[in-house]
Amino acid sequence: MSSCISSCLSSKTTKKEFGEEALQHTRNPKDVDIVIKMIKRNLQEYKGKTFEEIFYMIYTRHKIYKKIGLLIIYDLSSDICDEYNIIIDKVYIIGGGPERAVKLLNIKTKTHYINGIKLNYVDISDIIDAFNRNNHKLEVVGGKNNKNADDWESYLCNWQKTQ
Repeated sequence: MSSCISSCLSSKTTKKEFGEEALQHTRNPKDVDIVIKMIKRNLQEYKGKTFEEIFYMIYTRHKIYKKIGLLIIYDLSSDICDEYNIIIDKVYIIGGGPERAVKLLNIKTKTHYINGIKLNYVDISDIIDAFNRNNHKLEVVGGKNNKNADDWESYLCNWQKTQ
């Protein structure tokens, strides 16, 4: 197994620090760190919400900061979902890694709007079908029965680096 895919698998089995992925994806860690601290201070506000509600709340509250784009908003929203055991059911294609992966796998993306914000996504079944169709080995954490689309998004991001 490649080290890239191994790190993806192990990163999802150990709890990451809140905001760690967002900080890895930014060129402006100062602003992202401010946003992370604000979210952590008010974490209870997100309890009982759906991914879509959380995403929109983060978007409207924190898009004013420089370099806080959709990928950072997704990362922080997924951290909140992880905190409250909220399953994300769509594999959102935000950022270069997942975009390259769906191109390599020849998966057509669908569109989902969250209060007017256009996001591309694929279903987990689309990924499984594409891996089967292309005879690629699939090693996502939890296997093909994993219903957490965030795990699949991370897997795609890391998988495409090996191709």
